[in-house]
Amino acid sequence: MATLYEQIRQLINRDKHSTHQQKRTARQVAALQANVLEATAAAVEHNSLGGGNYLISGSAVWDTGLTFRVTQCVYVIEGETYTSLPNSVTLDAADATNPRIDVIAIGTDGIPVVVTGTAAADPVRPEVSSEQVMITFATVAALATTPTGVSDIVIYDEDDDWTTAVSGTRVAKADTSDPLAGTKHISFTNTSTGDYITLDRGSVTSAGGISSFKMYLKNLNYNSRASKKNLLRVALFNGTTRVSEWAHIINGRYGFEWSNTGYQLITIPTSILAPTGDFDILKIEAIGSVTHHIDNISHQGGITEPSVSNYALLDQINLFTKAQTSRIVQLTDGATITVDLSLANVFEVTLDGNRTIDFTNATPGQHFTLKVQQDDTTGGRTLTWDAANDWAGGTAPTLATGTDAVDILTFFVDSAGNIHGSLGVADSQ
Repeated sequence: MATLYEQIRQLINRDKHSTHQQKRTARQVAALQANVLEATAAAVEHNSLGGGNYLISGSAVWDTGLTFRVTQCVYVIEGETYTSLPNSVTLDAADATNPRIDVIAIGTDGIPVVVTGTAAADPVRPEVSSEQVMITFATVAALATTPTGVSDIVIYDEDDDWTTAVSGTRVAKADTSDPLAGTKHISFTNTSTGDYITLDRGSVTSAGGISSFKMYLKNLNYNSRASKKNLLRVALFNGTTRVSEWAHIINGRYGFEWSNTGYQLITIPTSILAPTGDFDILKIEAIGSVTHHIDNISHQGGITEPSVSNYALLDQINLFTKAQTSRIVQLTDGATITVDLSLANVFEVTLDGNRTIDFTNATPGQHFTLKVQQDDTTGGRTLTWDAANDWAGGTAPTLATGTDAVDILTFFVDSAGNIHGSLGVADSQ
C-alpha cells in the first residue's frame, strides 16, 4: 500500500493524460494537482498531530432505526492510506436496563464495523483496535429504537419542504426524470458558473446543534474532475448575506467519488462550513459546467464527528486541563543496559550488578528521566555511562550505595546529539 504522499504523486502523474489518452494542458494538470492537494489537506493537518491512525475524509449519518450510512472514507492506519466504498452498519438492539455507547469504525479491509460498548449506568465509549479508525460514536439508551439525540430535518424531498428558487433554465427544482426516491429531484444541466438553487427555511435559525448537511448527488458528467472549475459548492446564507464558508464538492471530499455515476451520499460537516451567524437559506451553486442530480437533502444533529479539539497541536501553545503523564519503561537489567529513547521519556531499572548504560535513538530536544535503584540485598552497584554523556560540573554523579536506594537522573539531548545529564534526586529511601 503506497503512502499518502506517494498516492498524491501517482494521481498527479496519472492524470497528465485524459481517459482518452489525450495529453492535458499545463493548466489542466495544475488544476488536477490542486484538486488532489485540497482533497488531502485534512491529512496534512491531522498528520501534524504526530502520526498514528486518523480519518482524512468521510463520515457516518443516521438513516433509520439503529442504522447508519457510511460514506466513502479515506483514512490512515499505521502510516498506510486506505479508501473504502460507501456502506451501512446497524447497531445492536438496546439493552433492557442500561445505556451503552457504540463506536462506528473502519479497518484495513475497508468495511465499516460497529464496536459495541458495554451497557452500564454510566457507560464508557469502547476503544477501537490499533488497526481501526473511529468514524463516529452513538449512545443507545435502554430499550431505545434510535440513537440518543439524533435528528434528521428534511430540507428537500418532493420540493414541498423548504421553499426553493433557481436561477436561469439550467437548474430545475422539480425534475421528474431521475429521482432517488419519490417523484422529484433537483437537476443541474450543462451549467454556467453562478447557476444555483436556494432552499429557504422561512425563518432564521442557528446552526448550533446541526452536525452536518447531507444530500444524495448523482454525477452525470463523468470527467468533471478534469478541472477544478467544474463543481458544485454549498454555503449558508442569511437572506442575501453569506454567513458561512463555501464547501466545494470535489473528488475525495464529503463522500464524493467522481467516477461513481449513481446517487452518492454527500455529507458536509457543519464545522467545514464554519457558520458565523444564523441562517435561513442553503445555497447550492455551480462553478463551471456540471450536470448533476440532487435529491433527499437534510441536516442532521446529534452525530459526533471526529475532532482535533482534544489533541495537542505541535505548532501552538496548548492549555492542558488534566495532568499529562508518560508511560514508564522498565529496562532489562544486564551487563549492558540498553535505553531505547524512542520508546518513552521515563525509564527505570534495578541494578543487580555493576553495569554499563547504552543510550540509543536519542532525538535532539528530548528530555528524559532515568530512575536507578539498587538491589535489595547488596547495594553499591555502579554504572559506566554512555560515551555521549556530558555531566553537570564535568563529572558523572556517584550513585547511592544502600540497598533499595533510588537515584533520579534527568537528561537533555542537544542539537548535536550530546546527552547532558544531572542528578535530580539523590539517595531517595
